[in-house]
Amino acid sequence: MSSRSSVRARLRRSAWLAQLALSAPGEIRFPYRSRPAVDEAAGRRFRDALAHAARHVPHYRDAHRRMGADPRELRGVDDIRSLPLISREELHDEPARFLSDAIPRRNLIAARMSGASGTPIEVHQDLHSTFVAARLGIRYWPVPRHFTGGVRRPRALAFVNPDAGGSARKEAFRGGALIRAIAPSATRVSMYDTVERNVERINSERPEVVSGFGSYLEAIYEHLDETGSSMHSPALVRFGGDGFSARGRRLIEERFGIPVRGVYASIEAPSIGFECELGGGYHVNADMFPVRIVGPDGSDCPVGVPGELVVSNLISRGTMLINYKLGDRASLLDRDCACGRSLPLLSMIEGRAYDWVERLDGGRLHPEALKAMFRGEPAVRRFQIRQRERDLIEVAVVPSSGDLGGLEERLTSRFSERLGGPVHVTIVRVDDLPRTSGGKVKTVVRDC
Repeated sequence: MSSRSSVRARLRRSAWLAQLALSAPGEIRFPYRSRPAVDEAAGRRFRDALAHAARHVPHYRDAHRRMGADPRELRGVDDIRSLPLISREELHDEPARFLSDAIPRRNLIAARMSGASGTPIEVHQDLHSTFVAARLGIRYWPVPRHFTGGVRRPRALAFVNPDAGGSARKEAFRGGALIRAIAPSATRVSMYDTVERNVERINSERPEVVSGFGSYLEAIYEHLDETGSSMHSPALVRFGGDGFSARGRRLIEERFGIPVRGVYASIEAPSIGFECELGGGYHVNADMFPVRIVGPDGSDCPVGVPGELVVSNLISRGTMLINYKLGDRASLLDRDCACGRSLPLLSMIEGRAYDWVERLDGGRLHPEALKAMFRGEPAVRRFQIRQRERDLIEVAVVPSSGDLGGLEERLTSRFSERLGGPVHVTIVRVDDLPRTSGGKVKTVVRDC
């Protein structure tokens, strides 16, 4: 990047951060606006997104040509259902078909992930939509402040996946003095470390908010319950990335007396919704990430009936996903929340339960540490990891192409490094993978 371009980038970033500071009060108030106002904002963004996609994104150009439709005739978010549904497999197989040609690739932020379905994907996000998604996080700020007695910037500790696909997006706005001054900050700790080590970190840091993958947080409190160990008690446990079991959530809230609240996000739609102070479901940021719930035939499920969640990212101008099947199961809730927010309510997400794996030394490792190994493997369409013995791993692979050359050797090296010693890895080609009753692929299974 030339010095002139670098100066322009810094100036643009400073302008965005200043706008972020100025927009904070409005973002905090937005969820309390009327439902028609939320719908109007969603409709405006939908029209802008669809017009851009029809001009610049191959998938949507072709879709409109096949349908014989004029995108200008689609006016509100209810018209999203007239567009074809997009599957994760389509995004994996042909990522370029969903990528806008309006912005040079070098100016986009790339992120890769394997996800709960075991289908690795890559998405690209433009800097402006990254900023807008970061701004949406302001809507959640009142929740931790409620539990920490109104503290503006509560001390927080976050257990993070060091291989997380969204880390590049986070780094785009990290480090500025202004953002540090206005946004809650957190000490970031690897979730690949042992539960025992991270209990020590919580006792050392004494955070008011602890956040991370639901399955990891659940394991920490299960460890405390089983061993009788003591740990500093935060004012709030916040989860995302995957869900809590009902039993795990009860354990933390009833046994330890700590409120648990979730945020719902994905790499394809980075700020879908959040639980408010009262809990009981996600308030959906429907003006930017509207959702639908569909049945097996793709038609809308009645309110209260669970189905597959479909999301539309109306702000990205990199990878554009409108009417995208996220793979999670949930239901829309037909009630108003007593907190006063008017955003639509979504039930808690079903499923997302994984087995932890055993290291060769007997320690446990979170499955995210293994799923990350499949990023950058385009020949793998879907996968399932099965630990037969501590040193014996079987990987079922649905290939996207016939050539898996070198995959077994690469995975053997990666598994050996993560599990702490030499392991044997076997690749098994399959046509499909078994799914749970919720329609998910359990990507990590431990038999030993």
